Amino acid sequence: MTDILVEVAGWSGLILLLSAYGLLSSGKIESTSVSYQLLNLFGAILTLINTLYHGAFPPTVLNVFWIIIGLLALSKIARKKRKVES
Repeated sequence: MTDILVEVAGWSGLILLLSAYGLLSSGKIESTSVSYQLLNLFGAILTLINTLYHGAFPPTVLNVFWIIIGLLALSKIARKKRKVES
């Protein structure tokens, strides 16, 4: 059962990451939008689960940095929103 869940996580993460890239490239969302950052963040988390499970360390490191970048971007968006509201 664990194998199936890990594969579902990996494929779901891939779909989220490709969706984020496709939506951004087509101009449907902005790189500074929360939706774009969340798609990337959750896509990276799900693919991280898969790469860790399979011991694929180069993509694991990539996903760790992808997650860090997503969290930093979301933090920046939140700070900017709070600044505008005050």
